Amino acid sequence: MTSPRPRRAPVLLAATAVAAFALAAGPSSRAPGGPTPTAAATVVRALGPQDGYVPSGQSVSPFTALPAVARLEPSLRTAIRSAARDARRDRVTLRVNSGWRSAAYQDALFRRAVRTYGSRQAAMQYVLPATLSNHVRGAAVDVGPPPAAAWLARNGTRYGLCRTYANESWHFERKTRRGGTCPPQAPTAADAVGARA
Repeated sequence: MTSPRPRRAPVLLAATAVAAFALAAGPSSRAPGGPTPTAAATVVRALGPQDGYVPSGQSVSPFTALPAVARLEPSLRTAIRSAARDARRDRVTLRVNSGWRSAAYQDALFRRAVRTYGSRQAAMQYVLPATLSNHVRGAAVDVGPPPAAAWLARNGTRYGLCRTYANESWHFERKTRRGGTCPPQAPTAADAVGARA
């Protein structure tokens, strides 16, 4: 009698653990004054598209069906797609570095920022906890590459899109009507939430 063939489940679990470790330990570069908008989070479990995760250094099309874009508020999703079409006419490729994020993903990013910057207050200049983040509500989108973010900063009001934080050139939200005037930028995310923190 031959022994049964070993099951492949342990191999799959080991591969998942290695992927999660690589995500947690993977390199993450920082933009001047703060983390990049797609910095990988230290997580207990593997993040995936279901969390809105976009791998560090990568981006997705504003027209993708992935949750990072598909779970944005409909008016924001429509605005960012309209902007991407018009940017293409100006020979600018607008991509989404991050959009909607699950609360688990957002809190993982926040915990990592606390470790990096040494306190909740310092971390909140760059990353907010899930209870305060517009990413979790699907009301914020981080765009790239830098020329696309600069294009959107110049043209965003045509779509109601505003750069909301002075220290994050990539972060946009719907803060006005199409063709309206954007409110003044908050110096940091912490300043934007103010008393809510």
